[in-house]
Amino acid sequence: MSSAAKQFALNSPAYVYEFSDQDAPELFLSVPSAGPSFQYHAAHASELQFLWNLQLSMPASTAPLTADEQALSATMVKYTARITTVACSS
Repeated sequence: MSSAAKQFALNSPAYVYEFSDQDAPELFLSVPSAGPSFQYHAAHASELQFLWNLQLSMPASTAPLTADEQALSATMVKYTARITTVACSS
């Protein structure tokens, strides 16, 4: 757990996740990257398309998720719903 999460957890429940799918489609960054030797990997906001159906609001910039990505998305949505349920009931 990160030091920031530990600090938050001192006074109230803290829920942390790390999104590390290095092959996630890029929504907000230029592809290929500006520098040929630089790789984005799991860039900031890459996980948003796994939590919400962004193809409805950004159809030109998103490709459909693969079957594996859809499975990851379903798991992430379940975890997020569970965290929200637990956090709201405390």
